[in-house]
Amino acid sequence: MDWNIFDRAAWIGLLIASATCVGSCSAPQKRLTFTEAKICRAQGGYESRAPFGSPFCQFRYSDAGKACSAKADCQGRCLYSLDGQSNEAKVGDVVAGQCEAERSTFGCYGTVEGGKLATDEGCWD
Repeated sequence: MDWNIFDRAAWIGLLIASATCVGSCSAPQKRLTFTEAKICRAQGGYESRAPFGSPFCQFRYSDAGKACSAKADCQGRCLYSLDGQSNEAKVGDVVAGQCEAERSTFGCYGTVEGGKLATDEGCWD
């Protein structure tokens, strides 16, 4: 077999890629285990899915969506959504916050303190 430098590089790349997936590239767990689900419900939570499909115990806040100007106004955090905003606010800008809906919030947002955008945290999924 005549191996040129490109063939060798391709095979080495394939071997490295396959070796890095051993034990870490499996499909996500489909559901919480029976025990995990039972504990979750006992704590007032429910089974949810992360954006990539992994199950986890989620908790909803009763003040979800309420207008806020700081964390003190909410059970969770006071957030400003950055999802789909054409004119994104900058840190220090006056913004209208909303109390986050659930303990684990996915999407693009920043935190609000004193009625102003305190952090531009970015996107979480």
